Amino acid sequence: MKMSEGEETPTNGCSRSDLSLALEDCMAALDLFLRNEFEEAQARLRSRTKDSMYHALTYATILEMQAMMTFEPQHILTAGNTMKEAQAVCQRHRKKSTFSKTFTEEELHAEVCYAECLLQRAALTFLQDENMISFIKGGIKVRNSYQTYKDLHSILQSTGYTRAENHGHFEGGVKLGVGAFNLMISMLPTRTLKLLEFVGFSGNKDFGLQQLQEGSSESTLRSFLCNMLLLCYHTFLSFILGTGEGDVEDAEKLLQPYLEKYPKGSIFLFFAGRIEEIKGNLDAAIKRFEECCEAQQQWKQFHHMCYWELMWCFTYKRHWKMAYFYADLLSKENCWSKATYAFMKAAYLSMLSEDDCLTFGETEVTLFRQVPNLKQKIAGKSLPTEKFAIRKARRYLTENYIPLPVAPLEMMYIWNGYTVIGKHKDLTEGMLKTLDEAQAKLENSPRTEFSIDDQCLLSLLKGLCLKHLGHHEEAEHYFTLVLCNETQIKYDHYLVPNALLEHGLLCIEQGRNNEAIKLLETAKQNYKNYSMESRTHFRGASCFYVTTFVVAHSCCTVHWKVPDRRVLGPVCKSRAKLTACFHFHPGFTQLCTRLLRFSPDKPVSLPMLTVIACKEMGNCLKSPTSDDISLLHESQSDRASYADGADPDQEPPPPYEELIHVPIYHPTPSQARLATQLTEEEQVRIAQRIGLIQHLPKGVYDPGRDGSEKKIRECVICMMDFVYGDPIRFLPCMHIYHMDCIDDWLMRSFTCPSCMEPVDAALLSSYETN
Repeated sequence: MKMSEGEETPTNGCSRSDLSLALEDCMAALDLFLRNEFEEAQARLRSRTKDSMYHALTYATILEMQAMMTFEPQHILTAGNTMKEAQAVCQRHRKKSTFSKTFTEEELHAEVCYAECLLQRAALTFLQDENMISFIKGGIKVRNSYQTYKDLHSILQSTGYTRAENHGHFEGGVKLGVGAFNLMISMLPTRTLKLLEFVGFSGNKDFGLQQLQEGSSESTLRSFLCNMLLLCYHTFLSFILGTGEGDVEDAEKLLQPYLEKYPKGSIFLFFAGRIEEIKGNLDAAIKRFEECCEAQQQWKQFHHMCYWELMWCFTYKRHWKMAYFYADLLSKENCWSKATYAFMKAAYLSMLSEDDCLTFGETEVTLFRQVPNLKQKIAGKSLPTEKFAIRKARRYLTENYIPLPVAPLEMMYIWNGYTVIGKHKDLTEGMLKTLDEAQAKLENSPRTEFSIDDQCLLSLLKGLCLKHLGHHEEAEHYFTLVLCNETQIKYDHYLVPNALLEHGLLCIEQGRNNEAIKLLETAKQNYKNYSMESRTHFRGASCFYVTTFVVAHSCCTVHWKVPDRRVLGPVCKSRAKLTACFHFHPGFTQLCTRLLRFSPDKPVSLPMLTVIACKEMGNCLKSPTSDDISLLHESQSDRASYADGADPDQEPPPPYEELIHVPIYHPTPSQARLATQLTEEEQVRIAQRIGLIQHLPKGVYDPGRDGSEKKIRECVICMMDFVYGDPIRFLPCMHIYHMDCIDDWLMRSFTCPSCMEPVDAALLSSYETN
């Protein structure tokens, strides 16, 4: 596929100069938006939304930003309808013929705009609809957008691609999409990725960051969006879902040019405040957030974002009244999570005396009792923070309630706030003093069913403060104390895996990597279905991102960080063979052996070791899957080039050029097709079938104590006898099979292989209703 050469006027009658003028006008509207002139920007775009794809897309994107910040149902509906109209405009400009492999400049721009519309519509679908079928359709929009970006990236890499007048804007759009997909997909837990494996998703974090970095450095329409994604990643995603150490330096470099150009821009003042907050400079952060609120009054949504951060800044400073003030503003003006706002208000009042609470006209008990009734759903599911708040508020529902010991400090841990206060000794010592006071109060109170839970919570939080103060032995003692009381914890079961996680992080800081990995493995493998489980898994995975392994070269021992390729390169420029000594989960070494024919006692070339080291974070915690193979697979030609003396520092190909395993599915029992060849209707049907299979009960085979007991002894699919402990699945007709056997069978035919009864007759009705 390539650009058609010498073509001045596209088939839609829109000349290249028209496209250039449209892009120039949209850039001017974006400039107005960044200067806080929101209404003027929208008015400038609105006049051409019916005929210009870039005007339609930019206008719809602004409305979607507004909807994402307010969570108002009307805003979400309006943004969804506008984005649908923008998609229709893009469709009119897309390539009509499927036989020609050439694209006009306008058709290429239409493709990238169309992919962007699909992705944004999918995000709104997840917010708006709770129906399972609508959710699947939203996922298919994401898949189609992903596939379009892959195709456009291939065009950019092809030798036949010719740069046209507005190639920078087109390339910026592709880098935005490719970078966003790779970055976001690489951060998802493996369990989530496996559910979407059949549509061919894969992600590479380093490649995604590189694409976004390149997109943000150019002066194009998408530069701002690339910049915003990178800022969100460095200041929010990697901070909240990681170890709390965001890349502040990169964030400051990205933000500085925009702050100089737009010193009063609300978006940039907000991120400036967020960076100061992460650095622990709370007074400077508060000043920035207040400047952001004063800079404009048109979009209150930016105020709400600042209120949330101001609430936490005053929480870190233990100024409970000011923190309550901002939580109260959010509860009155913002719709994101009323339950969380009510919980935080009650939490702050619980830290005040009764006389101080009277001035606010509310009590902690009344507010805590309101929390369960304020629950809402986004993308068909309750917010994890809301579920956590509701669980904690339950103890206030009884007449003789037992108060929470340090409610705001506990929620502060959920949002990784101790990393912020840990940068300043006075803040950490102040928080430790508050915990000591709560400890003394707990010890002087009568023993209740919550006493052990509360004691373990205080131990976990005190351990965190002591770790940041450098008292590692005391911190380790408190983390161990939580583990010792594991069997006596009745409600707050999340404390144990998180104590293991924090203990593991402490071991990593001290260089005790083997011990750290055992602790992190225990936290991941031995504990399920506790509060904020996904967040703990995210943080556990990120720990392995900084775990080191030892490489012995001759008489030298070099520590390599995983998976930063910039560290790998300078260590050894020669083609000398290396012997690696891994301090990882055995499954990781087994995976390397299977993929690269490598074993710890066998010499391995630097390029092969580089491929291993570039494995995405956290995957050493799980057994090998097809995702592992697609991300680590090294082609035979690559191996041959290494053997022939190729440059060992040569960068591996981008992810879209790798050989990726594409699953095969059976739309009907007699048909077999690649996942990428399925129609939209077949994708919906297969996705629904996967969901139905997961609803079938499962267990382990137990023949019973009585040998004469009449029980099915053989799986009729594989013809093998059941063995005690075999995983089995039960069908509604009461026949049982090996789980692997029947799951594969049901993906082809949804009938029982023994009695031929349809499996989905009762299940489907119940599934769709729920």
